[in-house]
Amino acid sequence: MRGFIARRALMLFAFLMGVSACQSDAVIVTGQAAGAPPGCSAHDVAQRLVDLFDAINRGDPNVVPEFFGRKESERFQWYSIGESGKAGTAENFFVAHRLDELAAYFVQRHAQHEHLQLRRLKVNGWDEGRGLVHFGPVEFTRTADDLVLPPADMVAQGTGKGAYHCEGRAFVVLSLVSPPSDSIPTGHSIAR
Repeated sequence: MRGFIARRALMLFAFLMGVSACQSDAVIVTGQAAGAPPGCSAHDVAQRLVDLFDAINRGDPNVVPEFFGRKESERFQWYSIGESGKAGTAENFFVAHRLDELAAYFVQRHAQHEHLQLRRLKVNGWDEGRGLVHFGPVEFTRTADDLVLPPADMVAQGTGKGAYHCEGRAFVVLSLVSPPSDSIPTGHSIAR
């Protein structure tokens, strides 16, 4: 009887480990936005970032108005993304300070099959005076046809930070950077 129970327990454990491995897309959210209005919790901001990355991945033509604002007069400051280079410089770096630049960039990145996936988000707090939730670090994975990638079973993982305007439901700042794959030592900044 003990052997039967032990085998069943082992099978259950193996099953649960398999299910856990399949759920590796889960986002880890830490920190809080105490005092932020409803719909602007740490998990709400993480979900908006997941939805933004999904819209970018799909090539959604409404990604800019939906996630960054509809008019230049709104609070948008900048979006930047790149690969870090040697000695802290940036290679393959893009920055937009205007919404039309950002829209054109997302079209170009979709043509390169850019894929971003949120892994972890730390929310740093609520700025009541400006109506912002500040966050960072953001940890994400990034692939695209024109990026040099690590070996096939690995994905380059990047980091970043940003600010989200709660009332406008828009990212005001989002700065992301991923390391160039040829500078990534085994076991560092890589998600399997």
